[in-house]
Amino acid sequence: MKISDGGDSGIFFRAGDAGGIAGYEAAVNSSYPAEEHTGSLAGLAPVKVHLVAPGTWFDYRVRCTEEKEGTRIVISIDGVAITDYLDRERRFASGRIAIEQHHEGSVVEVKALAVRELPR
Repeated sequence: MKISDGGDSGIFFRAGDAGGIAGYEAAVNSSYPAEEHTGSLAGLAPVKVHLVAPGTWFDYRVRCTEEKEGTRIVISIDGVAITDYLDRERRFASGRIAIEQHHEGSVVEVKALAVRELPR
């Protein structure tokens, strides 16, 4: 995927559909003036540095698995794990996937989207 200069987006997963999007969010932000950039798990594990230049294609992977201790979320950019977070509260058990378009003028592009159920 890629995001425009000044763009802000996110991939929501385990998202509900009642009253707006609520779920985990893998942030997609290369230069928007916000605290959480690409690689962040929004609200839980911020990445405060720009790791991807605006307008640059990158491979973004989100892995969400259940472990005895909680929900493990690993976010990778171009094969490098950036965030590895264990949600002991298991905030979101199930739901949909959504790609956010944050504001006018922000352009996010997705070349390919694949969803795969992981073995238990």
